[in-house]
Amino acid sequence: MEEKLKSITKRTPWSSLLRGLVLGLAHYALAPFDFGSGALFFVVIAFAFYLIPFFRPKATRMPFFAALILALLLSQGILAAGAVVLLFALLFALKDLEVVDRAFAYEIFVFLALFASALQFFRAVPHWGSPLGIGGALGIGALFYVLSRRMSWRDDGEVRAHATLDAFVSAAILFEVSMAILFLPIDFISQACLLFTLELFGVIFVETRRLRHIGAFLIVIGIILSISSWKL
Repeated sequence: MEEKLKSITKRTPWSSLLRGLVLGLAHYALAPFDFGSGALFFVVIAFAFYLIPFFRPKATRMPFFAALILALLLSQGILAAGAVVLLFALLFALKDLEVVDRAFAYEIFVFLALFASALQFFRAVPHWGSPLGIGGALGIGALFYVLSRRMSWRDDGEVRAHATLDAFVSAAILFEVSMAILFLPIDFISQACLLFTLELFGVIFVETRRLRHIGAFLIVIGIILSISSWKL
């Protein structure tokens, strides 16, 4: 895994890291989730960083809009700012071809976006009876569907159709699991970790059609539930 992480970049993408850091600081300072003037400034900065340099803007436009919408929905805080830094730094590096293994880097981007959206969802929806529950779960599913369709990074039409079907199945599972986890009386961080773990297992199963590493996933799920703060 360490060698895999080292091999995804040609060199340290300082420009992408710096732009991501600026956006993270802007998110923390401007509080764009209030949808006031701070949101407008944040959107302008994000578009400026995305379009300059003007190189392959269409290649990653959907991930960019998904990351931008997610950033606008994240509540102000250190964790949210850190997620914004990582999301946009990865996105800019992918757009500017600063990574060698783009498929692996994009998978990191997708699952980071999933975890950030899950944290915000379970933080905003305290229980299953909340009116935001279904809408939020649909939003997570839609976000994952839009992003995961591009996981293969291939141009073959048959592969794209297969990837679309896999993405739809994974997104549907994600919606149902999100709603089910709301019934668990545990803290929102544990709920997000549980959703992330289950969706990761689901994606591996959809892609391989095999129940690989099920023992490891059961152990992780058991650890999450054992250290969770239960609200009984």
